[in-house]
Amino acid sequence: MSDKVYEGLEERDEKTLEESLRELYANIPYDLPIGEEKYYHSLFLLATRMSGYEVEIEAHTDKGRIDVVIKGKERVVVVEIKYAKGKEAEVESKIEEAMRQIREGKYYEKYKSNKVTLLAIVFGDNKEIRYKFERVN
Repeated sequence: MSDKVYEGLEERDEKTLEESLRELYANIPYDLPIGEEKYYHSLFLLATRMSGYEVEIEAHTDKGRIDVVIKGKERVVVVEIKYAKGKEAEVESKIEEAMRQIREGKYYEKYKSNKVTLLAIVFGDNKEIRYKFERVN
């Protein structure tokens, strides 16, 4: 599973990343998840660290705080994580909100000497997981 998380992030392969995280979350009993964003931050952090990445959490910039920065061999991935309650429209709205937050805060500027990828992730209370990758350079 950790190899699949690594591959999904390194190759910007949304499908592989989604499948690996769904597999991870499928192993968590239904009554354990907490309906809060920080719960999903923790699980994502563990999944990426176990995949062998150097991971920085709550990275401060001059304009805000990045949820997660993943430092790979070839690139840096700047991640914003959101939690959505309710309907699919809420999940879609949160994906755009997360990506807009990264762009408007220019969270990627700190890492521009590397290849940078932006990643917005939304976890829905209906076990839905959505991703959006965007290249910076």
